[in-house]
Amino acid sequence: KMKMGLVAVGLVLVCLTSSFSLPLHVSDVGTLMEAAKNNQHIVLHENDYVLPSTLTLLGSTVLTAYPNHNVILRLHASASHPVLRIYNVSSVHVSSLRIAGHNSSQYSMAVEVKHGRNVTLDTVDVVGGVAIQGGKDHTITRSRISNPHSSSHGNCVYLTKAGDPMNLTTCNHVVSHTEIFDCRGLGDPWPSSQYPCKPKPGKPCPIDPYPNITGNGILLNQVIGANVSNCYIHDVNYHGVYTQARLHSKFPDPNETPSALNTIALNLIQDYGQCAEQKLCNYSGLSGNNGMPGADPGCIYFFDGPFCCYGTHVINNFCHLHKAGLKGLYIDGSSSGVTTVGNVLYNVTGNIIDNNDGQDNIHFGNIAINGKNMGSLTDSNFWGSKQGPFNITTGAACTSHYWDHYKNYDNVNRTKWISMYFNSPAWMKHFPEIQAWFMKTSWDSPHGPVSCDEKNQFLDCCMFPIGTIANYSIMVNTPAGGQCKDEAHCTWNNISTFFCGNTNAFDAPVGCWPQTAEFQLVGPQKLYTSDPGFEDMANLNFALKPDSQIYKDFPGFPVIPFDKIGPKQNKWA
Repeated sequence: KMKMGLVAVGLVLVCLTSSFSLPLHVSDVGTLMEAAKNNQHIVLHENDYVLPSTLTLLGSTVLTAYPNHNVILRLHASASHPVLRIYNVSSVHVSSLRIAGHNSSQYSMAVEVKHGRNVTLDTVDVVGGVAIQGGKDHTITRSRISNPHSSSHGNCVYLTKAGDPMNLTTCNHVVSHTEIFDCRGLGDPWPSSQYPCKPKPGKPCPIDPYPNITGNGILLNQVIGANVSNCYIHDVNYHGVYTQARLHSKFPDPNETPSALNTIALNLIQDYGQCAEQKLCNYSGLSGNNGMPGADPGCIYFFDGPFCCYGTHVINNFCHLHKAGLKGLYIDGSSSGVTTVGNVLYNVTGNIIDNNDGQDNIHFGNIAINGKNMGSLTDSNFWGSKQGPFNITTGAACTSHYWDHYKNYDNVNRTKWISMYFNSPAWMKHFPEIQAWFMKTSWDSPHGPVSCDEKNQFLDCCMFPIGTIANYSIMVNTPAGGQCKDEAHCTWNNISTFFCGNTNAFDAPVGCWPQTAEFQLVGPQKLYTSDPGFEDMANLNFALKPDSQIYKDFPGFPVIPFDKIGPKQNKWA
């Protein structure tokens, strides 16, 4: 019996040894490349590891630096990115080391993660960017990531095609408590008048616009259910955080899918939109008057169409420009279903809220300091309609009521593709508000049916920004901020309640009937010309005191946890 017991104990010890192998301590490149061929715990001792080729990690691998050792991974000059590759595996943990990409633009980013599950980058310093494609439960945290040489479009963090867009199964990727900076995408010089597209049979022109996807702090492309929180994003060429879906009006395909259910919260975003200050960014001459090729930088940006970005919440971010200008919360190109709450924007003098069409966008309790324009709610569907109210040949219509009358079938296939998602069980359950207007000529408003074609212009509900609301919008302009000499001269441009500009679609005898239909609403908004009760306005602490005048003027105004914005416990900060 004793012998049998010892055998059993021995078996247990063998199992424990195989499941929990002791760390392998490594101090040279050859040993590292061999160790990576096995899924084990690798501890790197201080060295500048010049790799002959990409380091590939298998599943259940831990790669970390010995405490307080300076470890750098870089590629030999003859090898191409990525420096580190983690493909189709799970349970990988990389921590406490530096990954140095090449000092030149590369096709791939320095770190690539594809598919798999539960890959974590913790306290890593990456030069050359991080790309994550697909997968589930991947995490970047307490790290520092830059892309100064424009590798793979020059975004610093790129998340793409993750989560299930049909069933709305979330990917649960997280980017948190990370410094993201020096993201130097140079803009895509094509398509343009100087580099025209020449389509061939079976090879249509690529979808435009692509210049927007370069040089962002974080780009979420066709992502379901990611979380970007407590990051410090600064000194980037274009947008701080950019979320996009892909939807082309005439050539939809299976690769064009929505983004949804993402969270962007508690981030400090400084000094975005720096393309105009980068010589190479404007070298080709394609940048236009504002020096931003194909892009119009915003602190937090969304594009394009109703595939972007239902169920996305933008909460308690601080957008801070040292050089005044640019835009803030930019919901562009009919992006829909975005909620912005309790964001603070400082020195942003373009539109604080630029809501360019789109349905079901909710803006509540956002504060601008030292700004000029609180924003606009516009309807780009009718901008191209210059031929009068009964000859409307443009717009994102979604019913035969419009198509058959105007003989304009550009959006038929697009609508069919959208309906596959919007009319699916998961989308109908998560976003019932879509069913109030999609593919209808009458809006099921909270107060009863509202016609979307009151004047018999053959319009439908997809052509109006139904359900979009801007409420409790605050601007604070004081003489101390430099926008005015004294309180009497402190002014602003509020959010207009007139929705029929830039078009002849509502000229007489029709008139601006969408105004009374209340497809979109502007709630209370106010300019303060003195400190309304910030904790320490002079030192940019814009938390509201309990007795702030804003709380008195706007009952239910959201509490902004200003002290919780930005990264905590980041060794690189």
